[in-house]
Amino acid sequence: MLVYLTIVFNLDNVTAANIINIFRGSTNISTLLGAFFSDTFFGRYNTLAAIGLGIPAALMFVACVVFFVGTKLYVRLKPNGSPIKSIIQVLVVAVKKRRLKVPSQHPMISLFDYVPPNSLNLKLSSTNQFRVLDKAAMITPHEKINPDGSPADPWSLCSIQQVEELKCLVRVLPILFFGILFFLSITQQ
Repeated sequence: MLVYLTIVFNLDNVTAANIINIFRGSTNISTLLGAFFSDTFFGRYNTLAAIGLGIPAALMFVACVVFFVGTKLYVRLKPNGSPIKSIIQVLVVAVKKRRLKVPSQHPMISLFDYVPPNSLNLKLSSTNQFRVLDKAAMITPHEKINPDGSPADPWSLCSIQQVEELKCLVRVLPILFFGILFFLSITQQ
Protein backbone atom coordinates (compact mmCIF):
# COMPACT_ATOMS: atom_id res chain seq x y z
CA MET A 1 0.00 0.00 0.00
CA LEU A 2 2.92 2.29 0.73
CA VAL A 3 4.33 1.72 -2.74
CA TYR A 4 0.91 2.40 -4.28
CA LEU A 5 0.52 5.69 -2.42
CA THR A 6 4.02 6.87 -3.29
CA ILE A 7 3.91 5.89 -6.97
CA VAL A 8 0.30 6.48 -7.99
CA PHE A 9 -0.55 9.45 -5.75
CA ASN A 10 3.01 10.85 -5.67
CA LEU A 11 3.06 11.16 -1.88
CA ASP A 12 6.29 11.24 0.05
CA ASN A 13 7.08 8.24 2.29
CA VAL A 14 6.23 10.00 5.57
CA THR A 15 2.79 11.16 4.41
CA ALA A 16 1.98 7.76 2.91
CA ALA A 17 3.06 5.97 6.12
CA ASN A 18 0.90 8.36 8.19
CA ILE A 19 -2.12 7.66 6.00
CA ILE A 20 -1.62 3.91 6.36
CA ASN A 21 -1.24 4.19 10.14
CA ILE A 22 -4.38 6.36 10.42
CA PHE A 23 -6.31 3.86 8.30
CA ARG A 24 -5.17 0.87 10.38
CA GLY A 25 -5.81 2.68 13.65
CA SER A 26 -9.30 3.79 12.63
CA THR A 27 -10.27 0.28 11.51
CA ASN A 28 -9.03 -1.17 14.79
CA ILE A 29 -10.70 1.43 17.00
CA SER A 30 -14.00 1.25 15.11
CA THR A 31 -14.62 -2.30 16.32
CA LEU A 32 -14.11 -1.18 19.91
CA LEU A 33 -16.46 1.76 19.43
CA GLY A 34 -19.06 -0.49 17.85
CA ALA A 35 -18.91 -2.90 20.81
CA PHE A 36 -19.15 0.00 23.28
CA PHE A 37 -22.22 1.57 21.63
CA SER A 38 -23.86 -1.82 21.18
CA ASP A 39 -23.44 -2.71 24.84
CA THR A 40 -24.26 0.74 26.24
CA PHE A 41 -27.14 1.97 24.10
CA PHE A 42 -28.67 -1.05 22.45
CA GLY A 43 -28.46 -3.44 25.43
CA ARG A 44 -28.41 -6.57 23.33
CA TYR A 45 -24.70 -7.19 23.38
CA ASN A 46 -24.93 -9.81 26.16
CA THR A 47 -27.45 -11.97 24.31
CA LEU A 48 -25.63 -11.61 21.00
CA ALA A 49 -22.34 -12.52 22.69
CA ALA A 50 -23.86 -15.63 24.24
CA ILE A 51 -25.23 -16.79 20.90
CA GLY A 52 -22.11 -15.75 19.02
CA LEU A 53 -19.83 -17.66 21.37
CA GLY A 54 -22.19 -20.60 21.99
CA ILE A 55 -22.59 -21.69 18.36
CA PRO A 56 -18.84 -21.99 17.63
CA ALA A 57 -18.30 -23.76 20.96
CA ALA A 58 -21.01 -26.31 20.16
CA LEU A 59 -19.65 -26.87 16.67
CA MET A 60 -16.13 -27.29 18.06
CA PHE A 61 -17.44 -29.91 20.50
CA VAL A 62 -19.12 -31.81 17.64
CA ALA A 63 -15.91 -31.62 15.60
CA CYS A 64 -13.89 -33.04 18.53
CA VAL A 65 -16.36 -35.89 19.01
CA VAL A 66 -16.25 -36.78 15.30
CA PHE A 67 -12.45 -36.61 15.35
CA PHE A 68 -12.03 -38.93 18.34
CA VAL A 69 -14.69 -41.39 17.17
CA GLY A 70 -13.02 -41.65 13.77
CA THR A 71 -9.43 -42.12 14.97
CA LYS A 72 -9.70 -45.90 14.59
CA LEU A 73 -10.43 -45.43 10.89
CA TYR A 74 -7.31 -43.35 10.21
CA VAL A 75 -4.35 -44.92 8.44
CA ARG A 76 -1.34 -44.57 10.70
CA LEU A 77 2.10 -45.18 9.30
CA LYS A 78 5.33 -45.36 11.18
CA PRO A 79 7.97 -43.11 9.65
CA ASN A 80 10.59 -45.00 7.68
CA GLY A 81 13.58 -42.72 7.40
CA SER A 82 14.19 -39.04 7.25
CA PRO A 83 13.29 -36.92 4.21
CA ILE A 84 16.32 -34.75 4.96
CA LYS A 85 18.57 -37.80 4.62
CA SER A 86 17.09 -38.50 1.18
CA ILE A 87 17.64 -34.88 0.10
CA ILE A 88 21.25 -34.94 1.27
CA GLN A 89 21.81 -38.29 -0.48
CA VAL A 90 20.62 -36.88 -3.81
CA LEU A 91 22.82 -33.80 -3.42
CA VAL A 92 25.91 -35.83 -2.45
CA VAL A 93 25.45 -38.35 -5.28
CA ALA A 94 24.77 -35.57 -7.83
CA VAL A 95 28.02 -33.86 -6.79
CA LYS A 96 29.93 -37.17 -7.01
CA LYS A 97 28.57 -37.79 -10.52
CA ARG A 98 28.81 -34.21 -11.76
CA ARG A 99 31.23 -35.13 -14.57
CA LEU A 100 28.89 -37.72 -16.12
CA LYS A 101 26.94 -36.78 -19.24
CA VAL A 102 23.19 -37.34 -19.31
CA PRO A 103 22.35 -38.96 -22.65
CA SER A 104 20.35 -36.65 -24.90
CA GLN A 105 18.33 -39.50 -26.44
CA HIS A 106 16.34 -41.75 -24.12
CA PRO A 107 17.75 -40.44 -20.83
CA MET A 108 15.25 -42.56 -18.87
CA ILE A 109 17.00 -45.78 -19.91
CA SER A 110 20.12 -44.93 -17.95
CA LEU A 111 18.26 -43.71 -14.83
CA PHE A 112 17.62 -45.90 -11.79
CA ASP A 113 13.87 -46.34 -11.35
CA TYR A 114 13.16 -47.98 -8.00
CA VAL A 115 10.19 -47.54 -5.69
CA PRO A 116 10.15 -49.64 -2.50
CA PRO A 117 7.32 -52.18 -2.53
CA ASN A 118 5.78 -50.92 0.75
CA SER A 119 5.94 -47.23 -0.24
CA LEU A 120 2.68 -45.28 -0.25
CA ASN A 121 4.17 -42.32 -2.12
CA LEU A 122 2.81 -41.68 -5.57
CA LYS A 123 5.39 -42.25 -8.27
CA LEU A 124 6.54 -38.92 -9.66
CA SER A 125 7.22 -38.67 -13.36
CA SER A 126 10.61 -37.49 -14.52
CA THR A 127 10.87 -33.84 -15.54
CA ASN A 128 13.38 -31.99 -17.67
CA GLN A 129 13.85 -29.20 -15.14
CA PHE A 130 17.04 -29.25 -12.99
CA ARG A 131 18.54 -32.03 -15.11
CA VAL A 132 21.83 -31.72 -13.25
CA LEU A 133 20.16 -33.58 -10.38
CA ASP A 134 19.26 -36.48 -12.71
CA LYS A 135 22.89 -37.53 -12.57
CA ALA A 136 22.25 -38.87 -9.07
CA ALA A 137 20.00 -41.55 -10.62
CA MET A 138 22.33 -42.50 -13.47
CA ILE A 139 23.42 -46.12 -13.38
CA THR A 140 27.13 -46.64 -13.99
CA PRO A 141 28.98 -49.97 -14.25
CA HIS A 142 30.32 -49.51 -10.70
CA GLU A 143 26.90 -49.47 -9.01
CA LYS A 144 25.62 -52.66 -7.45
CA ILE A 145 21.93 -53.39 -7.10
CA ASN A 146 20.48 -55.74 -4.48
CA PRO A 147 18.28 -58.69 -5.56
CA ASP A 148 15.16 -56.81 -4.41
CA GLY A 149 16.01 -53.93 -6.78
CA SER A 150 17.26 -51.47 -4.18
CA PRO A 151 20.71 -49.88 -4.47
CA ALA A 152 23.49 -51.59 -2.53
CA ASP A 153 24.94 -48.21 -1.58
CA PRO A 154 22.32 -45.43 -1.37
CA TRP A 155 25.13 -42.86 -1.14
CA SER A 156 26.29 -43.72 -4.67
CA LEU A 157 22.96 -44.28 -6.46
CA CYS A 158 19.57 -42.64 -5.92
CA SER A 159 16.21 -43.42 -7.48
CA ILE A 160 14.32 -41.14 -9.85
CA GLN A 161 11.68 -40.81 -7.12
CA GLN A 162 14.22 -39.32 -4.70
CA VAL A 163 15.53 -36.95 -7.38
CA GLU A 164 12.02 -35.78 -8.34
CA GLU A 165 11.13 -35.20 -4.68
CA LEU A 166 14.14 -32.90 -4.37
CA LYS A 167 13.15 -31.13 -7.60
CA CYS A 168 9.67 -30.51 -6.14
CA LEU A 169 11.27 -29.00 -3.06
CA VAL A 170 13.56 -26.78 -5.15
CA ARG A 171 10.54 -25.55 -7.16
CA VAL A 172 8.84 -24.42 -3.93
CA LEU A 173 11.85 -22.55 -2.53
CA PRO A 174 11.18 -19.29 -4.46
CA ILE A 175 7.73 -19.13 -2.89
CA LEU A 176 9.31 -19.48 0.55
CA PHE A 177 11.92 -16.79 -0.10
CA PHE A 178 9.47 -14.30 -1.61
CA GLY A 179 7.05 -14.97 1.25
CA ILE A 180 9.80 -14.08 3.70
CA LEU A 181 10.62 -10.91 1.75
CA PHE A 182 6.94 -9.99 1.61
CA PHE A 183 6.47 -10.30 5.36
CA LEU A 184 9.74 -8.45 6.01
CA SER A 185 8.48 -5.53 3.95
CA ILE A 186 5.13 -5.61 5.77
CA THR A 187 6.80 -5.47 9.17
CA GLN A 188 9.01 -2.56 8.12
CA GLN A 189 6.05 -0.30 7.42
